[in-house]
Amino acid sequence: MFPNFGKMEKSEFVNDYKINVFEIAWLDDQIIEKFTSDFKIVAKYFQTLRMNQEYKGTSEEIKHVDALFKMMTALTGDNSFEIIYNEHKFKKNGGETMGNFLEECMERGRKQEKEKIIMNLIESNAGSIEQIAEWVKLPVSEVEKIAQKVSSKA
Repeated sequence: MFPNFGKMEKSEFVNDYKINVFEIAWLDDQIIEKFTSDFKIVAKYFQTLRMNQEYKGTSEEIKHVDALFKMMTALTGDNSFEIIYNEHKFKKNGGETMGNFLEECMERGRKQEKEKIIMNLIESNAGSIEQIAEWVKLPVSEVEKIAQKVSSKA
Protein backbone atom coordinates (compact mmCIF):
# COMPACT_ATOMS: atom_id res chain seq x y z
CA MET A 1 0.00 0.00 0.00
CA PHE A 2 1.23 3.55 -0.78
CA PRO A 3 1.82 5.99 2.07
CA ASN A 4 -0.50 8.95 2.40
CA PHE A 5 1.84 11.86 1.65
CA GLY A 6 -0.84 14.40 2.50
CA LYS A 7 -0.52 13.66 6.23
CA MET A 8 3.29 13.69 6.40
CA GLU A 9 5.20 16.63 7.79
CA LYS A 10 7.58 18.34 5.39
CA SER A 11 10.38 17.83 7.93
CA GLU A 12 10.24 14.14 7.07
CA PHE A 13 11.55 14.95 3.57
CA VAL A 14 13.88 17.92 4.09
CA ASN A 15 16.81 17.91 6.44
CA ASP A 16 17.48 21.10 8.32
CA TYR A 17 21.25 21.46 8.04
CA LYS A 18 23.14 24.44 9.34
CA ILE A 19 25.57 25.81 6.76
CA ASN A 20 28.34 28.28 7.52
CA VAL A 21 29.30 30.38 4.52
CA PHE A 22 32.58 32.30 4.42
CA GLU A 23 33.61 34.96 1.98
CA ILE A 24 37.12 33.74 1.30
CA ALA A 25 38.32 37.10 0.01
CA TRP A 26 37.46 38.68 3.36
CA LEU A 27 39.42 36.28 5.57
CA ASP A 28 42.25 37.95 7.46
CA ASP A 29 45.87 36.81 7.43
CA GLN A 30 45.65 35.03 10.79
CA ILE A 31 42.84 32.79 9.55
CA ILE A 32 44.47 32.16 6.16
CA GLU A 33 47.72 31.11 7.84
CA LYS A 34 45.82 28.37 9.70
CA PHE A 35 45.05 26.55 6.45
CA THR A 36 47.49 23.70 5.81
CA SER A 37 46.21 22.63 2.39
CA ASP A 38 46.50 24.21 -1.05
CA PHE A 39 43.35 26.13 -0.16
CA LYS A 40 45.64 28.57 1.66
CA ILE A 41 46.92 29.66 -1.77
CA VAL A 42 43.38 30.15 -3.07
CA ALA A 43 42.39 32.19 -0.02
CA LYS A 44 45.49 34.40 -0.27
CA TYR A 45 44.89 34.92 -3.99
CA PHE A 46 41.31 36.14 -3.48
CA GLN A 47 42.24 38.23 -0.45
CA THR A 48 44.95 39.97 -2.50
CA LEU A 49 42.56 40.65 -5.39
CA ARG A 50 39.96 42.08 -3.00
CA MET A 51 42.55 44.49 -1.63
CA ASN A 52 43.40 45.61 -5.21
CA GLN A 53 46.99 44.53 -4.76
CA GLU A 54 49.24 42.65 -7.14
CA TYR A 55 49.34 38.94 -6.35
CA LYS A 56 52.98 37.92 -6.06
CA GLY A 57 52.54 34.21 -5.30
CA THR A 58 54.22 32.31 -2.53
CA SER A 59 57.20 30.04 -2.14
CA GLU A 60 55.03 27.40 -0.49
CA GLU A 61 54.93 24.14 -2.39
CA ILE A 62 51.63 23.29 -4.04
CA LYS A 63 50.65 19.75 -3.06
CA HIS A 64 48.03 19.11 -5.75
CA VAL A 65 49.07 21.25 -8.71
CA ASP A 66 46.63 19.88 -11.29
CA ALA A 67 43.64 20.16 -8.96
CA LEU A 68 44.62 23.64 -7.75
CA PHE A 69 44.98 25.09 -11.26
CA LYS A 70 41.70 23.51 -12.37
CA MET A 71 39.97 24.96 -9.32
CA MET A 72 41.50 28.40 -9.92
CA THR A 73 40.26 28.25 -13.52
CA ALA A 74 36.75 27.35 -12.33
CA LEU A 75 36.65 29.99 -9.58
CA THR A 76 38.10 32.86 -11.59
CA GLY A 77 36.84 32.08 -15.07
CA ASP A 78 40.42 32.73 -16.22
CA ASN A 79 41.66 29.76 -18.20
CA SER A 80 45.28 30.96 -18.19
CA PHE A 81 45.84 28.82 -15.08
CA GLU A 82 45.06 25.64 -16.99
CA ILE A 83 46.67 26.78 -20.24
CA ILE A 84 49.98 27.56 -18.59
CA TYR A 85 49.80 24.37 -16.51
CA ASN A 86 49.31 22.31 -19.69
CA GLU A 87 51.89 24.18 -21.78
CA HIS A 88 54.69 24.03 -19.25
CA LYS A 89 54.15 20.54 -17.92
CA PHE A 90 54.12 21.41 -14.25
CA LYS A 91 54.41 18.42 -11.95
CA LYS A 92 50.94 17.15 -10.99
CA ASN A 93 51.75 16.50 -7.34
CA GLY A 94 54.09 18.82 -5.52
CA GLY A 95 57.32 20.55 -6.34
CA GLU A 96 55.73 23.70 -7.76
CA THR A 97 54.90 27.08 -6.25
CA MET A 98 52.60 29.93 -7.24
CA GLY A 99 55.77 31.96 -7.64
CA ASN A 100 56.87 29.53 -10.40
CA PHE A 101 53.46 29.80 -12.00
CA LEU A 102 53.53 33.61 -11.98
CA GLU A 103 56.98 33.58 -13.57
CA GLU A 104 55.56 31.40 -16.35
CA CYS A 105 52.60 33.81 -16.73
CA MET A 106 54.92 36.77 -17.05
CA GLU A 107 57.17 34.95 -19.52
CA ARG A 108 54.15 33.95 -21.58
CA GLY A 109 52.89 37.54 -21.56
CA ARG A 110 56.28 38.91 -22.62
CA LYS A 111 56.48 36.33 -25.42
CA GLN A 112 53.00 37.22 -26.70
CA GLU A 113 53.78 40.93 -26.53
CA LYS A 114 57.05 40.47 -28.42
CA GLU A 115 55.23 38.39 -31.04
CA LYS A 116 52.64 41.17 -31.54
CA ILE A 117 55.41 43.73 -32.00
CA ILE A 118 57.18 41.51 -34.53
CA MET A 119 53.93 40.93 -36.43
CA ASN A 120 53.29 44.68 -36.55
CA LEU A 121 56.83 45.35 -37.79
CA ILE A 122 56.47 42.71 -40.50
CA GLU A 123 53.00 43.88 -41.58
CA SER A 124 54.19 47.49 -41.84
CA ASN A 125 57.34 46.48 -43.76
CA ALA A 126 59.47 48.28 -41.18
CA GLY A 127 62.56 46.28 -42.05
CA SER A 128 63.91 42.96 -43.20
CA ILE A 129 63.50 39.78 -41.17
CA GLU A 130 67.15 40.06 -40.17
CA GLN A 131 66.77 43.68 -39.04
CA ILE A 132 63.65 42.87 -37.01
CA ALA A 133 65.41 39.89 -35.41
CA GLU A 134 68.25 42.19 -34.40
CA TRP A 135 65.87 44.84 -33.02
CA VAL A 136 63.94 42.37 -30.84
CA LYS A 137 67.01 40.30 -29.96
CA LEU A 138 65.70 36.99 -31.29
CA PRO A 139 67.21 34.49 -33.69
CA VAL A 140 66.23 35.02 -37.33
CA SER A 141 64.59 31.56 -37.32
CA GLU A 142 62.16 32.68 -34.58
CA VAL A 143 61.20 35.83 -36.48
CA GLU A 144 60.72 33.74 -39.64
CA LYS A 145 58.26 31.49 -37.77
CA ILE A 146 56.27 34.56 -36.73
CA ALA A 147 56.48 35.92 -40.28
CA GLN A 148 54.88 32.68 -41.52
CA LYS A 149 51.93 33.32 -39.17
CA VAL A 150 51.54 36.80 -40.68
CA SER A 151 51.62 35.47 -44.25
CA SER A 152 49.12 32.69 -43.40
CA LYS A 153 46.67 35.31 -42.06
CA ALA A 154 46.79 37.26 -45.32
